[in-house]
Parts: sequence; C-alpha cells; structure tokens
Amino acid sequence: MQSSNTPKVVGGVVISVVIVLGIYFALASNTADDTQVNNDVVVSTSTQDTSQSTSSAPANEVTVTTVDSVENTYADGTYSASGTYTVPRGDVEPITVTLTLENDKIVSYTVNTEATNGTSAQYQERFDRAIDEAIEGTDLDEADVSRLGGASLTSDAYNNLLEAIRNEARS
Repeated sequence: MQSSNTPKVVGGVVISVVIVLGIYFALASNTADDTQVNNDVVVSTSTQDTSQSTSSAPANEVTVTTVDSVENTYADGTYSASGTYTVPRGDVEPITVTLTLENDKIVSYTVNTEATNGTSAQYQERFDRAIDEAIEGTDLDEADVSRLGGASLTSDAYNNLLEAIRNEARS
C-alpha cells in the first residue's frame, strides 16, 4: 500500500535536484576573466615573470587602474522631439519631449501634451505626475516607461520620441 505522502516526497526530491543542478551550472558557467570592469574602475590581473627581473615584485601582481574618462554613448546637450498619437476615439494628440543630457544621464526634461478631449487629458495628467519619478537622473538607455500612470498610449508615444532623441544624440 502506498502512502499518501509519497507524491509529495518525490516532488520534493525532484525540486531539490533541479535546484542543485541549477546552482551547479550557474557556478560552472561563471568563469573568472582576467579583466573586470566595475563602474569607473578597471581591475586587471597580470602575471609577472621574475626570473629575469631584479626587482622584488611578487610573481602575481594585481594592478588597479582608475579610468579618467568614461566614453559616453550620447553627446551632452539639449534635445527635442515632437510627434502625435491617435487615441481610440480617433483624436490625434500631440506630444513633445525635450531633455538635457550630461554623461548619458537625463538632468532635466519637459514633456508637453495637449489633450483634445477629456479622457486624454486625464491620462496625460496622470502620466505627467508619474514621469518625474520615472526618468529624472536616469540613464537615457533606461528611461523607457510602460503604461505610466495608466497612460499606455502616451507612454508609447513618449518612448518613440526617446528613441528619436537617442538616434540624434549618439556621439
């Protein structure tokens, strides 16, 4: 006679095996590189042959080099893009995004929307209230939003204008 706990035990064993295998493969694929980049610091490891050297340096030496300048993806400056989007009832809503970039980060911005109907105005107001927390100080590549303040169409139009600004600002 089979116990009613047998399926639970077998399931627990299967889950445990899957977890252990997942950890094993994660650790096995995490091979150490000779060079790691972490923020503004490049850490490189080198092996020094001391058999011909007269210095007292150790055979394995770690060199830490601080990167003086980080190459930006985007040129600093103020960029603007304008467009429109169509709401379900057929109205065309204008939107303009202007932002200032410094070191690939958004340091200031404006989003101008001009609703032509009451429902659009409500969504745009919610979008305007939520955008502050979403993008100021954010890297331009991380500034896309999704249905911000419940305004999916305004968010999509904003994301399209961000892409246009990215293309213009590439350095």
